[in-house]
Amino acid sequence: MPNKYPYVQAAFACEKVLEETDHTFSVIRIVDTYWLSKRQPNEAIPAEASPAIGLTIFLSLKSGDVQGKHSITFQAFSPSARFLKAHSLELDFLGGVNGATAQLNITLVVEELGLYWCDVLWAADSFLLTRIPLRVLSREQDGSTSPTPEGRPTEQSAAPKRK
Repeated sequence: MPNKYPYVQAAFACEKVLEETDHTFSVIRIVDTYWLSKRQPNEAIPAEASPAIGLTIFLSLKSGDVQGKHSITFQAFSPSARFLKAHSLELDFLGGVNGATAQLNITLVVEELGLYWCDVLWAADSFLLTRIPLRVLSREQDGSTSPTPEGRPTEQSAAPKRK
């Protein structure tokens, strides 16, 4: 039976994507968790300003039986499931093992901590191809160790203080 939707080869958030001359990609710093640092009182940022994270969403799809130009929609949701933003783009599918890739550079204004989701939809019928998670957590920069999600100190945070 032919596939109605392309296959998801990769979908994640990262710092940046480099496209090489042969149309292959090098991905820099794949992340699923961002740690926000506590603001210092002397920082020149207004206390009421929300922090922002610059990142790239990378999507690689394989055609299978899908051919032609089709739209993909990215929808972002906050940890409280509040809709944040949508962005659509058109990709060209050639069929077979050929694929299509998308890079979406975004700035996430962090108004709440927790798990953000970026849904990737096949725009024609809103079929959910995949979801990309992005956790935003806070840590104090007062010298205490910051736990990892599993509760263990990170190597960096567990390092002894220099005097």
